[in-house]
This record gives sequence, structure tokens and C-alpha cells, in this order.
Amino acid sequence: MLKQEQNGCIISLDQEKAYYKIDHEYLWEILEEFRFPREFIKLVKTMYSKAKTSVMINGVTPAPIKVERGV
Repeated sequence: MLKQEQNGCIISLDQEKAYYKIDHEYLWEILEEFRFPREFIKLVKTMYSKAKTSVMINGVTPAPIKVERGV
């Protein structure tokens, strides 16, 4: 078996804070700034427009809340 040397790197990013705190209006602006197609941006907006979540606590699931931040 032949060994082959290769250069490389590993990048580990902590996205926890960004993942949960991105304002959706900011996200739309960034997508436009990077020239994503309008149809794509519209699709992403549609996915988030009615997004809701809830967290079960002690076996009880409260009423869902609207997702206004995060990706």
C-alpha cells in the first residue's frame, strides 16, 4: 500500500449563537445582497412565514409560538 501525503485542514465553527439569533429580515437582505435568485428567496420566506415551534416540558406541550429568528 502506497502512502500519499496531502495538505489539508479542519475547520470547526461554533454556529450555536448565529443559528438561533439570525433575524429573518436580515437574512432576506443578505440573500439579496449575495444575489440569490428571487424565486429561491421567496421559497425560503414561504417556509419561514408560518413556522411555529413548541417545547414539551414535564410531558406537557404548550401552544406553539411563531418562529421569528434563527435558521
